[in-house]
Amino acid sequence: MTFHRLDQSGKHFVIRIKDESSATSTLKHYPTPETEEYDIPFDVTLTSRNNKKVKENWDTYKYISSYPKHPEFSNGVTELPLH
Repeated sequence: MTFHRLDQSGKHFVIRIKDESSATSTLKHYPTPETEEYDIPFDVTLTSRNNKKVKENWDTYKYISSYPKHPEFSNGVTELPLH
């Protein structure tokens, strides 16, 4: 949600990941080059749904398990774009 809020405010940001081989790494769903350093621009959709479509498309959707705590997921909103 922090990244979504930065995106909505028009701020640019970079995510640095040290261990791409970790089971919980964000990069496990993206092809990575053999070089030591690289950039991967990506678009994902944050979602409050954890259904078959979301589970089959983890490269596109990221389930936010704490979505009830975030006002962005109110009034029937179930998806938020993140660029």
